[in-house]
Amino acid sequence: MTATAPPTPDTTLVVMLGASQYPRDEKLSNEQFLHTAEAVRQYFQSRDAFALPSDNLLWLFDSPEAPSELDGRIRDFLRSARQRDEASRPRDVIVYYIGHGFFDDQKSYFLALHSLRPDAPDSSYRFKSLQLAIKSEARHARKYLILDACYSGAASREWMSPNADAQLVVNEVAQEMKDDLPHKGTALLCATNRDDPARAPAKAEYTMFSGALIDVLQTPIELAAEYRLSLRQLRDLRSRLRRHPEPLPG
Repeated sequence: MTATAPPTPDTTLVVMLGASQYPRDEKLSNEQFLHTAEAVRQYFQSRDAFALPSDNLLWLFDSPEAPSELDGRIRDFLRSARQRDEASRPRDVIVYYIGHGFFDDQKSYFLALHSLRPDAPDSSYRFKSLQLAIKSEARHARKYLILDACYSGAASREWMSPNADAQLVVNEVAQEMKDDLPHKGTALLCATNRDDPARAPAKAEYTMFSGALIDVLQTPIELAAEYRLSLRQLRDLRSRLRRHPEPLPG
C-alpha cells in the first residue's frame, strides 16, 4: 500500500460523545465522566498537546438532544468538513465516547445519552446507527472509535463483521505493517471486552481507561517516534492500568 500523510491537527476531526448526567436514572450519573471528557478535550485542543483547531471538534457530551438529533449533528459536521479545500479536508476522524454501555433484549449495543429513559433503549444511541453515520459521511477518511464504556468490546462485533474497511486495518496489524498508513479504514479501542464492565475507581478524578490513556498520551514514550503512537501501541502501553475491584455500574 502506498504511504499516506500522517494525521495532523488541521486534517483531523474529533467528536466527543457521552454523558455524566442521566436525569431519568440518577443512579447512573457520575461527575467523573465529565471530568474525564473535559481532560480528553483539553488534550486535543491544548497547544502543548494535539493542538486541534476549535472548528475541528464537535462537543456533544451531556447534550440533552435526542439520539436522532445527535446523529444528524454528527452527519452534518462530517459532511460539512468534506467540502473544505484539499489542504484541510479531513483525513482522520476520531469519535470518543465516555459513559455507560448496555444491551437491549436483542443484544444490540447502545451508548447511553443524557436522554436515556429506563426500559427505553432507543432513548440512547444505538451503536449501529453511529456506525452507519460514520461509514456514510467519512468513508474516505481513517476512522478511530475510542469507547470508554461497559461491554464496549461488543462494538467490534457489530462494526467489523461485514465491514471490509475495518478488516483491512485488522489485516495490516496482523502483518505488522508499521511503515505505511492506510488510506482509509476503521480501528476501535475499547475500555473492556463485551462481557465485562469498565472500571471507575471511586476516588479517582478520571475513569481508569481514559485516565491511563491520557497519562500515556501526555508522557514521552521511547516508542513514539516524533511523538506519534498507533492505537496498537496505545493498547500495549495501557499496561499502566491497575486492577481495581470497583466496576463502573451499567
